[in-house]
Amino acid sequence: MADAPTERRVLIDVFAGAGGNSIAFARSGRWDRVYAIEQQATLLECARHNARLYEVEDRITWIHGDCFRVLENELRRVENAVLFASPPWGGECCVVRLVLCVLCCASCVVRLVLCDD
Repeated sequence: MADAPTERRVLIDVFAGAGGNSIAFARSGRWDRVYAIEQQATLLECARHNARLYEVEDRITWIHGDCFRVLENELRRVENAVLFASPPWGGECCVVRLVLCVLCCASCVVRLVLCDD
């Protein structure tokens, strides 16, 4: 994330999991706000707990839901954001490709393509 433009001060972790990356980003001091999206409720609760342990719960906005829907709805108007995606492993035959399209209004659309190639 060192290559991220300095004017972009918001980070969106689209596969937050147990919160390790989101917590590290919040602790770094580089980001004004970290949004962390996780689809599995039990993992999200674990992530919130971990953020409390590291005393960064006030710097992270946790969102339960499908990252694609969240990006299209709740976070659609977030500007100057950097998307961080570390998707869960899909198995040895799964290739994950993320295609990021930046629209003219600074919104981002993310598409995840899973294939057996």
